[in-house]
Amino acid sequence: MISADQTPGSRPEPAAGEMFWTELPVVVDEDAPVAWQIYVRALDTRAAEDAVCQQEDAVCQQEDAVRQQEVRQQEDAVRQQEDAVRQQEDATLTLDLDLDLDLDLDLDLDLDLDLDLDLDLDLDLDLDLDLDLDLDWTWTWTWTWTWTWTQNLHKRLSNTMK
Repeated sequence: MISADQTPGSRPEPAAGEMFWTELPVVVDEDAPVAWQIYVRALDTRAAEDAVCQQEDAVCQQEDAVRQQEVRQQEDAVRQQEDAVRQQEDATLTLDLDLDLDLDLDLDLDLDLDLDLDLDLDLDLDLDLDLDLDLDWTWTWTWTWTWTWTQNLHKRLSNTMK
């Protein structure tokens, strides 16, 4: 309790484990000077405001904790979905088949077959085609000349044999 004979400059320091003097219940002495009464009431008001601020801070901390928990849960759900997609992609079947088959079969077969086939085929085809086409005019001319020379030789041989 604060008495009227204490002045603002004579605040006692709390001992270890004790409450600070502003945390003590405030009782205003009606016989004290008005300025002192106002000062003591201001201290009481400030203590009440500090308590409200502490409560508001506690509420904000709880709200932040709830928000962080929600964010963590959403992130975990997204990670689980991504993991499921990765597992599904890893389960995709890749099949490379090279088959050379020579069969000569005489088969007499009596077969009664009920077949239910559900096939989901995911085909990824990468085709890398490198075509290098080089047309050489000289080669074409040489071929034409050779053809012409061969034809002329054939004519000469034909004329010679007649």
